[in-house]
Amino acid sequence: MSGWLRSLESLAQGGGRAVLACTALLTALFAVGYASLEWTQDPEVITLEGSDELGFYREYLERWGSDELIVIAYPVEDAFDPAELATLRSLTDALLDLEHVRWVWSLDTAFSIGTGPMGPYPRPLVADRIGSDPGLRERALSSAFVRDSLVSTDGRTLVVTVQLRGDELDNSESETRTLAAIDAVLARPEYAHLAPHLAGSPVFNRELSRLNQRDNALFTPLAVVIVAGLVLLLFRSALATALVMAVVGATVLWTQGAMSWLGVPMNITTSLLPPLLMVIAVADSVHLVTNYLDRLSRGEDRSAALHWTLREIVPPCFWTSVTTVCGFAALGFVRIESVRTFAGFAVIGVAVAFALSVTLLPALLLRVPLEHAAHRRVERDRRRSAPGRRTDWTRPRPRLAVAIVAGALVLGAAGLPRVEVATHDGEFFAASNPINLAYRFIESRLQGVTPFEIEIRAPEPGALREASAVGAITTLHARLDAIPELTRGLSFVSLLESTSPSADLSDPAALERALFLLETLAPDDLEAWLDRDYQRARLSARADAMTSARSAELLAEVDAIARGLFPAGWQVRATGLVPVFSQMEQYLVEGQLRSYAFAAAAIGLAFAWIFGSLRIALIALAPNVVPLAIAGGWMGLAGVRLDVVTIMVAAVALGVIVDDTIHLTSAYLRSLERGSAPLPALEHALHVAGRPIVFTSLILAGGFSALVLSDFQPTAHFGALVCVAVVTALLADLVILPAALVHLGPAAVLHPQSPTEEARP
Repeated sequence: MSGWLRSLESLAQGGGRAVLACTALLTALFAVGYASLEWTQDPEVITLEGSDELGFYREYLERWGSDELIVIAYPVEDAFDPAELATLRSLTDALLDLEHVRWVWSLDTAFSIGTGPMGPYPRPLVADRIGSDPGLRERALSSAFVRDSLVSTDGRTLVVTVQLRGDELDNSESETRTLAAIDAVLARPEYAHLAPHLAGSPVFNRELSRLNQRDNALFTPLAVVIVAGLVLLLFRSALATALVMAVVGATVLWTQGAMSWLGVPMNITTSLLPPLLMVIAVADSVHLVTNYLDRLSRGEDRSAALHWTLREIVPPCFWTSVTTVCGFAALGFVRIESVRTFAGFAVIGVAVAFALSVTLLPALLLRVPLEHAAHRRVERDRRRSAPGRRTDWTRPRPRLAVAIVAGALVLGAAGLPRVEVATHDGEFFAASNPINLAYRFIESRLQGVTPFEIEIRAPEPGALREASAVGAITTLHARLDAIPELTRGLSFVSLLESTSPSADLSDPAALERALFLLETLAPDDLEAWLDRDYQRARLSARADAMTSARSAELLAEVDAIARGLFPAGWQVRATGLVPVFSQMEQYLVEGQLRSYAFAAAAIGLAFAWIFGSLRIALIALAPNVVPLAIAGGWMGLAGVRLDVVTIMVAAVALGVIVDDTIHLTSAYLRSLERGSAPLPALEHALHVAGRPIVFTSLILAGGFSALVLSDFQPTAHFGALVCVAVVTALLADLVILPAALVHLGPAAVLHPQSPTEEARP
């Protein structure tokens, strides 16, 4: 590696101006991309890649159209009062006029079946001229399409349901415009007295996007302040801090600018990149600048200080970058698009940070006067080492190390089995968020909000005209109604019951008459529920917000009911976001285990290569298992669930916390190679690397701590868990690692210095 290091040194000295010019040009280019970085609220980015549930759902949407509904519910004194009905009609008409709205369901658009001289005919439930209608309440509450769907049973809540156009899962652009238009309608003076609650997946997607953009705008500057403040506290030099922050800023701009130029928008998961990139970029720079200042303080000139700094610090920085890449690469085992995108650009960010640290930073160090800052460090160190102020903190403490390891294992064993998976909407936001308030309001007064779709496919055309098929669907309705989290649902059988309430649908002749009547009176409505050859039909129910475990139980229950009602050859399958996200539970757990196992194995092999000894690799890896056991145990005991963001904690934490282990172990081994005994070698390693690893750990924890303030629960939990891992990793590196190195590690030179390498003065 010495040839490469000489090239870096020559580049900093002879080509420094070219490095600075190229860096400035590229930074400006990527800054343009960064400024135009877009966001997506496409739910597909947080679903499983290659998921059979997702594939079936797409096919379902292509056939039946969008199931994404915007539910508007608001309280009233009496839903059947003429004044309330007039307001409802006005609101319904205003919503129907909006672009991208396919249909609006409300009490005003519902219909009933009347009988006249020419026979049955459909008539509006609410008369054209709104007035006193004593029979309206009874007609409305006797309709399966209306009761607890468009009006509550007590008549004190009205619901308007807006269906969007589209036959794809991702309609984010039209969703955004439609929701903005709905907000504008509800803001009109005539609706100022309403207290509406909005729910539905488009509302969820918008809130998710809003919170993530808000967090990015708030926490990126906050992370900058925290990181810069801690770097300033370390160096006590504005110039040194500015150099480090230049690398940090360029890393963020280059990486996120590349995202923009490649057409990759920000999403729920990649919104975590800015603080992550900052703390990654600062680590190498802190070690380089610290060593450089130490050498300046010894009286070395800039060239000599840089020469030995590059040889001392760049190799371990290179390997810390490799191990961090291993941690992020492990996330490739997670079959979720947003997680893989995050991992890919995190790897790019690591490469950019290292490249800038070994090219831009050395060029700046040679051209910025830091001698005064170096001399101030000498004075501070002299005061700290004065008699009476020195403490024996470098002495290894094996008993304390064993106690910490044992405690971590106990905590992990107690908490890890309790970790559960979260995939439903309500667990993503705080209890006071408008989304959760709307869920509670609607579910306490009416039916659930989440669409729960079931497609029924017969083995041959015409099979759904049979009385046995209609009877099975009728029974399916009743069985669904008995499940607390589900509504009875609607289907073409519900239309039959509405248009022919007195017909005996078990009688083939009566069924044919009812079907003929339905085909005549409401052909458009029928087509929304049944295809023309009577082979495919849909049943649309509504579900309450559920835990992932309950969702899986519910899907299994519905599947068992369907298999008991329909003969072999029929396909009855639930679809929609409930089964799509429920399927994620299994893969989230598997992805967590695979990513962690890969990261641990890859980093262990990297340790063996770096240190040239499997024994030392195991010694160095052991302290990094402790923080993950503690974080995992705390996750289970505190009730923090595994989701599309927290699934990344183990791999990300392991990737970043091993950096300190590499720096400390490398410094210890270098000292052994020069003939030091174990205890003096440890004291030297802690003197050289101790302060940088303490401050880089504080910077890591500080940068991620900003995320704890997020209103988006997965982001807040991610920040807290990584902070726990980083702080406990620092404790492990200062207590467990020294004890293990001295009592279990080598006591002699492991890597004799090559005659071709330059000796350190």
